[in-house]
Amino acid sequence: MHAPKVFFCMIAVLLVFATSTYHLTGSVSETIIKSIIAAVVLQIGYFAVIVYHVAKEAKARKAMLGAKDTVRDTPTEAKTIVNLAKTNSSAMHNN
Repeated sequence: MHAPKVFFCMIAVLLVFATSTYHLTGSVSETIIKSIIAAVVLQIGYFAVIVYHVAKEAKARKAMLGAKDTVRDTPTEAKTIVNLAKTNSSAMHNN
């Protein structure tokens, strides 16, 4: 989910929360305080989810890089550099 969509959804949830809190309590000050607390809780939750996803991706990337290091062991003839001018070949077509 993209950040602008998340923020618009969070604003919508906070508006519904504020409206329902006002109808239940009838107090504007209590509604504002509870809405601010709800906004902070939503931001903390969003931050926690983002940190979780970044940590999960970093772990997967580290595992993938570890697997690539073992695969990169190539034979020595594949590591030699061929002088293309002497072989009458180009870099694009190597026959």
